[in-house]
Amino acid sequence: MLPVLEDKIFLNGEIRGSGAQDFRPEWTPRDYIASSGGLTLRAKPDDAFVTFRNGRTYRLTDAPALEPGATIVVPEVSVKWYQD
Repeated sequence: MLPVLEDKIFLNGEIRGSGAQDFRPEWTPRDYIASSGGLTLRAKPDDAFVTFRNGRTYRLTDAPALEPGATIVVPEVSVKWYQD
């Protein structure tokens, strides 16, 4: 039995509309983040990364063109001095 191959990009972490979005070959990771509502106040965009189906992980700024099944992750800032 083979796993199902979906044409989706997955968004996780401090993104307002986390979840799956349809794959669009012309879109960049930033386009997916923007279309899902952008980042939350606790997002740490400098540490964002993309993980591909084959297990390779790249920083968001250094990632090659996205492929179906890729996951975009934006981690949370542990402490923001003006909020905590």
